[in-house]
Amino acid sequence: MISFPKINKNSGTPKYIQVTDFLLKGIQTRSIVKGEQLPSLNMLCNQLDISKDTAEKAYRHLKERELINAVPGKGYFIKPVHHSDRIHVFFLVNQLSDSKRVVYEHFSQALGSQARIDLHVYNNDFRCFEKCLQQLTPNYTHYVITTHFDRKTYGDQFRLQQLLNSLPKEKLILLDKKVEGIHGKHNAAYQNFEKDIYDGLKSVADRLQKYQVLKLIFPAYSYQAREVLNGFQNFCLEFGYKGKLIPDMTKDNMAKGDVYISLLEEDLVSVVQRSKHSDLTIGRDVGLISYHDSPIKSVLLGGITVFTTDFAALGTTAAELVLSKKSGHFENPFRLIVRNSL
Repeated sequence: MISFPKINKNSGTPKYIQVTDFLLKGIQTRSIVKGEQLPSLNMLCNQLDISKDTAEKAYRHLKERELINAVPGKGYFIKPVHHSDRIHVFFLVNQLSDSKRVVYEHFSQALGSQARIDLHVYNNDFRCFEKCLQQLTPNYTHYVITTHFDRKTYGDQFRLQQLLNSLPKEKLILLDKKVEGIHGKHNAAYQNFEKDIYDGLKSVADRLQKYQVLKLIFPAYSYQAREVLNGFQNFCLEFGYKGKLIPDMTKDNMAKGDVYISLLEEDLVSVVQRSKHSDLTIGRDVGLISYHDSPIKSVLLGGITVFTTDFAALGTTAAELVLSKKSGHFENPFRLIVRNSL
């Protein structure tokens, strides 16, 4: 007969979830073998000191997941585990941008047919993100989670930490961005936003000398990581450049000697349009650096300089963490591609 761990009555996790989570982990690791009989409802109540309603809810949840059978007159039994069901991933991203599609495609390809992936998108809305995690069921073997929010909906760092700390750390993989204050051992495949922009600007410090003002377009309600802003300010301070934060590109006065760093595609378009209206040539009168490379950026205006990371590698690393080929925190490769816009 299966020996259950003691139920933590002070935990924020419902009792029936604690029961099902233990069984799911046992089924997935095969420490609980197929065909094994589970305790009866009365035995489960006595063994764990829980109500019959809680016990029924736990078994009902497992039946809905098609992980156990109820045999009339005999009891509950573990169903055979199919290899393709051993890995079940909850994949939560902020948006389905081109870059996130690349991450997901390479993540999925690396896992192949041995995994099921449930993709969820919260559109940079923290309230939606919170709801997704609150409704999360324990049947997943891994939680791959990205944490980018627009500042209109973002609550606070403490609430984010609470949500992530409520998840089993052995299942948690943070994707694209690390989060401070997470207890326990968990995995991460991430970008180092602060270091990346600092190092990128430092690598072209000689080219920047012909310009007077560095302008980071950082919309007030952007979902972009604040660490980008920190790295930009650190570079300007250390190298003596005049740095300026632009919350709204449509209200900025473009002048000769400006360099624009655009995080969003719509702001990139605004810079190009404003330069034409101001009769200023990008790459000669004003500089332009964009985030994330694309084929069009390699030819537009004779080539746009970009900060970019290897999104394919990001997805592959996350898959390797799922497959236990790696463990730990892995910083993703990053580079700056210099073209005619700078």
